[in-house]
Amino acid sequence: MKLSTLSFCSFVVLFSMNAAAFSSGKSGGGCNGCHSGGKVPVVSLTGPTTLKANTEGVYTLSFPSDAAQPFGGFNVAKSSGTLLLDPTETMAKLLNNEVTHTGKKQNVGGIVSFTFKLKAPLNGTVTLTGWGNNVNGIQGSSGDGAASKTLAVTIEPCIDADLDTFPAVSCGGTDCNDGNKNIHPNAPELCDGIDNNCSNTLDEGVTKAFFLDFDKDGEGDASKSVQACVKPEGYAENDDDCNDQDGAISTSAVEVCNEKDDDCDLVVDEGLTISFYKDGDGDGHGDATSSIEACPGNVAGYVTNSLDCNDADESVSPSGIETCDGIDNDCEGGIDEGVKTTFFLDSDGDKQGDANNSLQACANPVGYVANANDCNDKKPTVFKDAPELCDQQDNDCDVDVDEGLVELLWYEDEDGDEHGDPDVSLSLCSQPDGYVSSDDDCDPGLESTYPGAPELCNDVDDDCDSETDEDTVSVTFYKDGDGDTWGIESDTQISCELVPGYATRGGDCNDGNKDAFPGAAEVANGIDDNCDDIIDEGTSAYDDDGDGYSEDDGDCDDDAIDVNPDAEETLGNGVDDDCDGLTDAFPDPVDGTDAADGSDATDATDGTDSTDGTDAGDATDAADATDATDATDAADAVDATDAADAADATDAADGTDATDATDATDAADATDAADGADGSDGSDGSDGSDGSDGSDGPSDAADAADAVDGADAADATDAGEATDSTDSTDGTDGKDGTGEAAGSACTAAPTSSGHTTGLWVVGLGALLALSLRRRTRAALVRRRRAE
Repeated sequence: MKLSTLSFCSFVVLFSMNAAAFSSGKSGGGCNGCHSGGKVPVVSLTGPTTLKANTEGVYTLSFPSDAAQPFGGFNVAKSSGTLLLDPTETMAKLLNNEVTHTGKKQNVGGIVSFTFKLKAPLNGTVTLTGWGNNVNGIQGSSGDGAASKTLAVTIEPCIDADLDTFPAVSCGGTDCNDGNKNIHPNAPELCDGIDNNCSNTLDEGVTKAFFLDFDKDGEGDASKSVQACVKPEGYAENDDDCNDQDGAISTSAVEVCNEKDDDCDLVVDEGLTISFYKDGDGDGHGDATSSIEACPGNVAGYVTNSLDCNDADESVSPSGIETCDGIDNDCEGGIDEGVKTTFFLDSDGDKQGDANNSLQACANPVGYVANANDCNDKKPTVFKDAPELCDQQDNDCDVDVDEGLVELLWYEDEDGDEHGDPDVSLSLCSQPDGYVSSDDDCDPGLESTYPGAPELCNDVDDDCDSETDEDTVSVTFYKDGDGDTWGIESDTQISCELVPGYATRGGDCNDGNKDAFPGAAEVANGIDDNCDDIIDEGTSAYDDDGDGYSEDDGDCDDDAIDVNPDAEETLGNGVDDDCDGLTDAFPDPVDGTDAADGSDATDATDGTDSTDGTDAGDATDAADATDATDATDAADAVDATDAADAADATDAADGTDATDATDATDAADATDAADGADGSDGSDGSDGSDGSDGSDGPSDAADAADAVDGADAADATDAGEATDSTDSTDGTDGKDGTGEAAGSACTAAPTSSGHTTGLWVVGLGALLALSLRRRTRAALVRRRRAE
């Protein structure tokens, strides 16, 4: 509650001594409400009951406290006087002229106590009212019992002996002299050396400052003063002296030029000094930028004028004489004034100057001359009195142009073709730029048109003969659809100039392919790339020799017409005629591959080579004149891979192969070309005459081709052994590779008629086999082509 409410609470306490249960706490100027419940404390309020006026007394409010309520709070109000805080109390504060707790206070020995002070008024009785309450520490009023106590304090008044209404200090009053009614706190302070207003200070605010006057000139030193009611001896009432050591210096003194502030106005020699200027070069003239102020008189190194413009040169001063040296000698502000010469610019180097472009100088500057006779300083041929030239210029500067010269008529040559426009001309003594002497240009704006110009096919009279495009050549252009610069001859246009989309040359055989045109590179693509009506010539797809086969078709020599896959193999020419990969060898009827090494076929009838098993391929031995059989047939026996068996290349000399009667020439092993003992191979029994090859007779011809084993004809070690008279011992020529005795049997009767007859039979069989094999081979070729 507010203060009025608290006063009401006090009133209740005063007139109802045992009233209880009112709160002791205050916050923000109002009570928190009366605490109730719990144990009600017994409050004590102790302290002096009598105080002298204006004195202070210390009071204590206390009450018992137990473990259930170990804390307490308080509040004290007064009827008059002033409540003060006791410095020893840490849990109290002043609030609205009352003393209250700042927080719950812990009991000490079961007692909660608070202390405070009362300053007594001047008289009367002061009633103190104190409230105390237990605090249970739960931050609420419930269970916090409260009670109050009052104490009356009698005030002993002070005696006012001098009746100035201020009691004496000795009884708590403020009167410092209760025997003089003119001395009290409200009395005015007088300058009499007495504390009239009881401020404990004498004559404050009423004394006067006096300043030391050491030089006795009536003016004091501001830095040395005293306060007094009356001026002390040796002091002055003012502080105007600026130098209290010199009696001639004061505010009343007259300023003299002595480098002192005589009149104390803070200015030295004011109005009395003059300016002196440094005369560094001693020419009697000073430098205006370097000066001092001094009293009139002579100052060494200084003068009273400031007219020198160069104080480092004694020849330069207002009294100096101006000379043409680039210096202001007379200090008049100008350099070389009145002593310079005027020079005129000579830009064109004709020694004549431009009157409109000049300068003043002491000497002739480069590019300048002393005259002004040039009226055009850009032309070296133009100047005063120059000879007049026929150049459309006023050469002699007399305002007339080309006067006295012969004039000619000139025609404008706008297009620069050296022929002029008859309608635009000038009459001048010399040829001007852009003009010529002729006037025969029929088109002055076109450079290519003039008399004598070549006539072009352009619908223009180029040579100015009134005819257009005469004697020009029209060109035939060919439609060029693919942009390869070659056109087709079926679509043409005749014109003097190129027609868009046309070319100057025809002959394109494919105007939809830019890669096909005359002269293009021929490639194997089935197209006539170079337009020569031949497709793929010069490539592997073309039949160069005309034999019906190209390289892509298997022709192994496309420059030889008799060499191709369908040609007949010719013995002894060292050529693979049928392109089967073998030279001078017959194909096997079964698989078409050559039976033997092509280098061995021509050695079949060499009667002198009987012991040379490795010489079977001697090409010079194939056509022995005594060889009754066709030497070219010698190596054409059977398939190289099917030496002894037309149906089984690996079964050539198998002794059990006698039933292979269908191959009259296949009876023997590939290594058994002339083995006469190979009778077990069916029809090959006549081959036993191989041992009689020494006579190289009719039987040798049949044996040379080794009819029984076409694959054996080219065996590098055996092919030539067919007629070898000494081959009977050849271990590889026996019966299936093991019948060396068969060779011996042949050599036993080399001239036997039965043996000769057998050889002829064998030869005849070989020819029949050869015919069969050729037919078979042709069939194979046709089959390969079909594939």
